[in-house]
Amino acid sequence: MNKLFTIAVAVMVAVSSYAQTAVIKGKIVDSNTREAISYATVTVKDSQGEFAGGGITNETGNFQVDKLKMGTYTVTFTLLGYKEATRSVNLQKELLNIGTISIEEDAQMLEEAQVTGQQSMLKFDIDKRIFSVGSDLAAKGASASEILENIPSIEVDQDGTVSLRGSSSVTIWINGKPSGLTSDNQGDILEQMPADNIERVEVITNPGAKFSAEGTAGIINIILKDDARNGYYGSVMATGNALLSNDKQQFSGYRINGNINFNAGKWEGYASIGYGSHDRVNGSLTNRTYDDGSYLNQTGDGSGDHNNLFIRAGLGYKFSKKDEISLGGMGMFGNGDNKSTTLYNSTSPSFSATQRISSSTERMRGGNGELSYKHTFREDHTLDLLVNYNRWGSNGTSLYEQLYGEGTDPSYQSQKSNIGPNNWTFQLDYSNKLNDRMKVEAGYKGELQQEDSPVETYTDKDFIVPDTSLFNDFLIKQWIHAAYVSWSHQIDNFGYQVGLRGEYTDLNTKSLGYDAANTFQPASSVEGYHNNYFKLFPTVFLTYKATEADELQLNYTRRIRRPFGGQLNDFKNITDSTNISYGNPKLEPQYTNSVEFNYIHNWNQMAHMLSASVYYHGDENMIQRVSYLDGNVMKSTFANVGTATSIGGEIVGKNHIGNWLDLTTTVNLYYYRLNSYDYVPEGTTTHIQGEAQNTFNWNARMIANFTLPKMWSLQLRGDYRARTVVVQGYREPGYRIDFGVRKSFKNNISLNLNVRDAFDSFRFRTHTEGQGYVQDEQRWHGGRSVRLTLSWSFGNMKPVMKKDKPGEEGGGDSEDMDMSSSYSGGE
Repeated sequence: MNKLFTIAVAVMVAVSSYAQTAVIKGKIVDSNTREAISYATVTVKDSQGEFAGGGITNETGNFQVDKLKMGTYTVTFTLLGYKEATRSVNLQKELLNIGTISIEEDAQMLEEAQVTGQQSMLKFDIDKRIFSVGSDLAAKGASASEILENIPSIEVDQDGTVSLRGSSSVTIWINGKPSGLTSDNQGDILEQMPADNIERVEVITNPGAKFSAEGTAGIINIILKDDARNGYYGSVMATGNALLSNDKQQFSGYRINGNINFNAGKWEGYASIGYGSHDRVNGSLTNRTYDDGSYLNQTGDGSGDHNNLFIRAGLGYKFSKKDEISLGGMGMFGNGDNKSTTLYNSTSPSFSATQRISSSTERMRGGNGELSYKHTFREDHTLDLLVNYNRWGSNGTSLYEQLYGEGTDPSYQSQKSNIGPNNWTFQLDYSNKLNDRMKVEAGYKGELQQEDSPVETYTDKDFIVPDTSLFNDFLIKQWIHAAYVSWSHQIDNFGYQVGLRGEYTDLNTKSLGYDAANTFQPASSVEGYHNNYFKLFPTVFLTYKATEADELQLNYTRRIRRPFGGQLNDFKNITDSTNISYGNPKLEPQYTNSVEFNYIHNWNQMAHMLSASVYYHGDENMIQRVSYLDGNVMKSTFANVGTATSIGGEIVGKNHIGNWLDLTTTVNLYYYRLNSYDYVPEGTTTHIQGEAQNTFNWNARMIANFTLPKMWSLQLRGDYRARTVVVQGYREPGYRIDFGVRKSFKNNISLNLNVRDAFDSFRFRTHTEGQGYVQDEQRWHGGRSVRLTLSWSFGNMKPVMKKDKPGEEGGGDSEDMDMSSSYSGGE
């Protein structure tokens, strides 16, 4: 691998040394506000009117067009909502700076764009892909987890678990920060967060040294809307949702959202509030056969009623041109009731006629607050300071009622739980663009993660008689200190970025029983688990712009996946007495080495884009969920078992056809090998063994956005996933079809209709085999649903172009080094 990497670097450097280029560069600003305009299209045509080159302005409004011959050209500047501008230039030297170009607002076009435009933008940076979803039809009235399903490379399963290129070891951020999202709670938080608050999603498959090394599959960064408008701008929206699946038809909920933004001199701010109520339905079917011919079959049916309030607000003040401070936060407050029934059919007398009824009430209270300060020494020379605190807590009560046949008295078991993680983050980032070609970045990040999650169990339905043997209070305290440095350099058409990040982790966990938690026994006498380690994470990014339309990227990173609370907690979950799960406090981190090669091609004045990626992932010390039989009870835990290798390719095509169709196609193909393992759970003599598995997996997704006459819009989306290997088995293939239609009106009112899972086909079917048993399982959540949304926008419709907000980790202006490729498809 090292030899291959060295050869690739040498070839790219050698090729770049022969590149003879002439360059046109400049900057585009708004003629009234003088603010820089990003994402404007620059088109260069020769004296014969033939296309000679082009590009997109970056966040600072700058553009650069390379690989031009000497001669006379016409340069055209276009952006939706602005009048077209042209300049005639005579290129007689290797570099021509045409200075600052002012373009004027087109009031009529801007008004039409507000009611008909479908912004569908895909942008490639050296270390991330950016998907703008602010005006996606599917976002209207949806949740954040639903809109993530529309992003290439991302999947969301029935439990809300998010995967990137088939791996669930992915870190999810909000505005460049963890914001308290963990594998324990991210499904609930994303389900409650309105998608209408999301501006864009950044997919970072191989993050650089500036980013946290957490998450072996990469980072998904959700950027929330923070529109800056001259004066004020706002909108209100109402949504109704109905469930029309084959299993159930009913009105399933509603959502009401409102937001307002303002920009007045040195002050700017925003506020949004949303309230939603929705019903959930789910089901399961499990057939387990034992080697002796006996069996245990389970049929589950569940429903829930949930409501939540989402609020977000922020205020910023610019002391001077060099100093600005901002304060922001968001919160979620929700309640829910759930009920499920499980029927057992078995050859075992214990389960021959058993029915288990579970009912629960849960309450979520969470919030995130941040204070940030930015000092600008000069343009592209900044210092950012961020202090962030978040707490996402949930508590609830559960009642389990079990019937052992007709005429028998039910047995009861009840449980109280209170999960309360809270985190502090301290971050300092320094960035200095030394000149047009060199940039240095360095910084520190400290995270303090704490969690106290007591669970109380009772043997009656009135929470009176405690079962001390099933009491647990799990404590976690983890410090992570990280420092990084990175260096970027552009040499003609060749650019590179190298970085090194060091992270020190100190983890302490302790599981308190009833006596220790209730002071009948000193907590200090309970033995806990302590683990600390320091690791280095190097990153290398190379890019070569062969022509104006062709770019090559090669990168390498090393990542870590630390075990989270639910995986570490050794308390046994008794929700289903036939399937008991528990964690492993001695889990070690998992590591991944990743290499990725990207080829990006644009053509037809950048109306079409093709990205082809080849990637390699090598996983060490893998964290896997493993299962074994203890009598007739299935027990599951987590363990570091085996290694795995993934080699794959991903193709993303973006086609803007005329003014009526924007098409995005994604195909991901990969070979996966999971090596054999032999694991003995602590306290048992059972060997959990897995044979080496090899598989070829693939999935495909297509999203088509149509702009129709009379201010109608249509969106179609299709997903297909092939058979996938999982630990101890495989997952069956599946597909899903969604569509949406929108009617816009000139008074800034729009009506959206969305149909999700139109053929009611989205189910997970899994086959697993272990020592002494074979099991087939089906699970589904929701089903076919119809959502109708009415929205109205008011105030000033003209946005002010601006850079990313301070404090967004990795969200700055790395593309200023001209080491990125951008594509804007559609309007």
